[in-house]
Amino acid sequence: IMAPPFARTADGFESQMQVNFLAQFLLMRLLAAETNCFKTRSAGAADASRVIQISSLSSERASLIEGGGLDAAAAVSAETYNGMTAYRLSKLAQVLIAPEVASRLDVHSYSIHPGVVNTPLFTRNVSPAMRPLVSGFSALAGALGAVSSPEKGAETAIFLAASAQPAVPSDGLYWAD
Repeated sequence: IMAPPFARTADGFESQMQVNFLAQFLLMRLLAAETNCFKTRSAGAADASRVIQISSLSSERASLIEGGGLDAAAAVSAETYNGMTAYRLSKLAQVLIAPEVASRLDVHSYSIHPGVVNTPLFTRNVSPAMRPLVSGFSALAGALGAVSSPEKGAETAIFLAASAQPAVPSDGLYWAD
């Protein structure tokens, strides 16, 4: 999710941090602990599981120091909430966790920026009066090649997930289109 109005989850976290980062990490941990579903790197490189975090170039504009760290980002209040700051920090968390996922779960792990992709994220939080203008701008940007189609945006993730061999010998790398 990207820059929604402030909401706190039932677990007490800022919604973007929980949806974009904490929930994914929890799912990985539960799958690893309960089902042993991951094929490890030590079992053979071509056979190893791959974890791919869909991050964002916005992560490069996040500041853990300015934001008070990931703990502060997850516990932000309605008074101090900034939707884009929270989004950037949740996406930075995905980038930062990729090497740790590779290490702890013994799998191939990457984070990627799929490019600027023409999806409803552009219009979801726009007022109804502005939505036609933003939708038109998004369509024009797509026609001019300034934004990618969802299919084009998925290419790097598909490459990393489906290639016969891992894309690179090292894990935890950040890929950007």
